[in-house]
Amino acid sequence: MHEPIAQVSRSRPTGVSVIATLAWIYGGLIIVVALLGFLGLGIAGHHIPGVLDALAITLLVVTLIIGVAALVVGWGLWTLKRWAFWATAIVVIIGIVDHLIGLITRQTATVSSILDLIIAVIVLAYLFGDPNVREAFRIR
Repeated sequence: MHEPIAQVSRSRPTGVSVIATLAWIYGGLIIVVALLGFLGLGIAGHHIPGVLDALAITLLVVTLIIGVAALVVGWGLWTLKRWAFWATAIVVIIGIVDHLIGLITRQTATVSSILDLIIAVIVLAYLFGDPNVREAFRIR
């Protein structure tokens, strides 16, 4: 007979709880924005040309998917799923690259873009630099 493998309980680092909560808030807000967009299309849709209406619907569906994905990643972070660690890291890295390109091409640095970049770098450093986080997600 197979004996059950003992599960070692992992504790969720506080920073991961904060990031997961922020992902849920972000996802919820994005979903509300998408739903309000659909409502707006329903109210004013007959005044919008067909091509723009189709484009708006496509963008709203993509927005809705992003919102749901943020909720799912938030849940994955909360429950310490390895895929959520990597999804968060990839999104943060893409954000860092995007902010750097924006700063270089615009040749002006706004306070919010610099703060966004700093926060993204801190989150990435936290994910990979804190041994408790790596251990919680079983990242070597």
